[in-house]
Parts: sequence; structure tokens; C-alpha cells
Amino acid sequence: MIEIVPNWHPIFVHFAVALLYTGTALFIVAGLLRQGSALQMQLLSVACWNLWLGFLAAIVTAIAGWIAFNTVAHAEEAHASMEVHRNSALATILLYLPAVLWSVGHARRNAPVSALFLLALLVPALMLAATAWRGGELVYHYGLGVQAVPVTPSASGEHHYFSTP
Repeated sequence: MIEIVPNWHPIFVHFAVALLYTGTALFIVAGLLRQGSALQMQLLSVACWNLWLGFLAAIVTAIAGWIAFNTVAHAEEAHASMEVHRNSALATILLYLPAVLWSVGHARRNAPVSALFLLALLVPALMLAATAWRGGELVYHYGLGVQAVPVTPSASGEHHYFSTP
């Protein structure tokens, strides 16, 4: 197995976020179009696939996040934020579940996009933003999962800082 320093969670999370937001945006655009138009039907199909694949990616991301939660070295002050991020991620997945199931029903019946369905997508999308913010805070505020490269002084005495790719 390929070893990623420190874990796979950062790789999967970007797919989940991008696909879920793309699906949500496409559903909103499709909802603004004329009912039954060819463009609306195409957008709904693409929106469904983005939402469904994003939800699957979110589950894989949560599993990788759980592994990271239990294995990534961290300072004690970061642990409480890690718990909030974990709980927020699980709540986000649970909020997306009804919308995903609803979209499956819409796709099977070729049903129009309702305002209630769009609202059912916007609520978890807002929660996803909060969850992503908390994840970014863990990296950029607490340095979680980041390996620093040693500071090297130059001939002029200045320090050069490098980060790992």
C-alpha cells in the first residue's frame, strides 16, 4: 500500500466537497430552467451523479478521517477541535442522506425539482462549509498533519522556510 504522510483523508475530502457542491449547484441551476427542457434534464442527470458520487466520496472520506483521527499525532489543544470536526462531518453526512435518497426518487420518477428539495440540499451544503472550515482550521491553525521541513540559515544569515509538498 502506498504510504501518504500522514494519511489519505486530505486526498478524499477534496473529491467529496467538490462533487457535493457541484451537484448542489447543478440542481439549483436546473431548478431555474423551464420544466422538462432538454437542458434541464441533462443538468438533473449530471447533478444526480455528482451528488451520488460526492456522497460516496464523503463516506470514504469519513472512514479515512476516522483513521486519521485515531492515528495522526496532535497536540492536546487540537483534540477538542478534532472532535468538533469529526462530529460536524458525521452530522453533514447524515444531513445529506435524505437529500441523496430523495434525488434517487426524483431520478426514477423524472420528477421536477421542488423548492423543498433545493432547501434539503442547501442545509447540508451549509453544514459542509462549516465542516470544511473546521478541517482547514485543524491544518492551518494547529498544523495537524503537516510536516515542517527544518529551517536552514543562508550564507547571509537569513532563514529560509520550506514546506513539504
